[in-house]
Parts: sequence; C-alpha cells; structure tokens
Amino acid sequence: MNPTPILSCTRSLTRRQLLTTTRGLTQQHRNASSSSPTINPQALLSTPTWSLTTLLPPRHNPPSIPPSQLAHLLRLSALPVPSSPSATAAMAATLSSQLHFVNAIQQIDTTGIEPLRAIRDETPEGIAEATLDISTSPQLRAALKSETAWGQFRRPRRAKKVEVAEETRAAENWDVLGNATETVGGYFVVRSGKTEAGS
Repeated sequence: MNPTPILSCTRSLTRRQLLTTTRGLTQQHRNASSSSPTINPQALLSTPTWSLTTLLPPRHNPPSIPPSQLAHLLRLSALPVPSSPSATAAMAATLSSQLHFVNAIQQIDTTGIEPLRAIRDETPEGIAEATLDISTSPQLRAALKSETAWGQFRRPRRAKKVEVAEETRAAENWDVLGNATETVGGYFVVRSGKTEAGS
C-alpha cells in the first residue's frame, strides 16, 4: 500500500477542518460586532464627566473672610484697600473661592509620588535625553581634557585659548634693542645733551 494517498488525505482533512474552524470564528466575530452598539465619539465627548466648577464653592455661600481680615491681608500685600463695600465683598468672594479651590487641591492624596524638583521632564526618557555621556561625545571629552585644576580645592578651570595672528606675533617678537646705538645689558643708553656738550 502506498503511504502517499493517506498522507495527502490527512493533509486535506486538516485543511478542511482549519477552513471550517476559521469560517466559524469569523462568523462569530461578525455576529458579536453587529450586536455590540457602535460608539459615537462626538456624543461621547459632548457630555463631560467632570467639571472644574466642582472644586469651587457654591455661589449662594457667603464669603468666609471678614472685611477686617481682608484689609489686613491687603496691607500685608501692599495692595490698595477697595473703596466701596461692594468691591470689598466681591474681593472677599473671589479670595474665598480661590482658597476653597486650593484646599480642594491640597486634599489630593500624593503618597508615594515624589515631588518635582523643577518643572522639567522627569520620566526615564527625559532624564536619559538630558544626561551628558562622556563616552559618546568626543567634543565634551576634549573640552574636559583641556581643563586644569586650580586653587586649594582643585576646582576645574578651562584653559584659555588665545589664537594670535602671524602679524601680531611678528610685531611682538621685534628686537627692541636692534636700533639702539649703545646698550648696557638689556637696556639702551640715552645720552642727554648736557653730557654731550661737556665731553
């Protein structure tokens, strides 16, 4: 008996079973997707789930800051005191709502959250981007090699690079005593007129 037809029959059965299974799964997926409701993003985003006004006190509540305390705070802040009682009441209501908002923010549980040291990206990606790596930056390595230790505490100090032009270098290297008629050591001698007349 030849084993090849049995092998091909097994393969064809496996393919048939696979096709039947995938057709069944595809049909189930279509039925499930048609039965689930479609989500309208515009309708979903048009109704907010939270508002900032929930952190503000109700409008009908009177301000809890007395006018004397408001005047004291204005004096401490070097701000002018309102001239009318209505302006004082409006300022007290504004300050009261701001204090209520700050108190609501202070109620947030921040246990386990490390405070920011500065306003910057403190994610691992941001820290990696801001980190200077000497091994990957040849310019930084060259700049650090040009520094010298200075002072008692050996603070690093950048060596100053002074590039002098050829004309400047030639002008600075001129022979000062080259035109002098009489020199003594590293000095040139100038004879005054009286000495010349007396000699």
